[in-house]
Amino acid sequence: MKKILLIMILLSLAPISALAQRVKPSEYTRQVNFVSEANGQVTVRSIGWGKKEAHAQIDAEKRAIETILFVGLPEAQRHGALVENESQALSSHEALFNRLLNEQEYRKFVMNSTQKGTHFKAKGQKVRSMPVDVTINTKALQKYLEQNDVIRGFGF
Repeated sequence: MKKILLIMILLSLAPISALAQRVKPSEYTRQVNFVSEANGQVTVRSIGWGKKEAHAQIDAEKRAIETILFVGLPEAQRHGALVENESQALSSHEALFNRLLNEQEYRKFVMNSTQKGTHFKAKGQKVRSMPVDVTINTKALQKYLEQNDVIRGFGF
């Protein structure tokens, strides 16, 4: 009887421990900083989070794209975000943004992605962070959004 009770307790705790180990990007602040801009390409330094270096690099690239799409970079020539109303765009073009952000279609706009530090584990964190310089072709990204009717020409 004790063995059955012990097994039931362990089985009930297993899903909780599995959930605690997943990386939830919403728990971390978006850390993307402008580095340079030239020829329709913007380079930003983005902090990515993940248990492995590859996961942290992918997270950094995704955060950089999301920042350019929905937040904007005040230091860049084009100050504002490419997509003005994030919630409206995400709901009306759900399939497009799912492909772009979740299925990594954004990678065709990433021209270069270079680690700029070590895969560092902060005290008290379950995952590691890593700075990555990401160069994004913003002209091509804007044209892609225009062709898919997310934004109108000239960014309006």
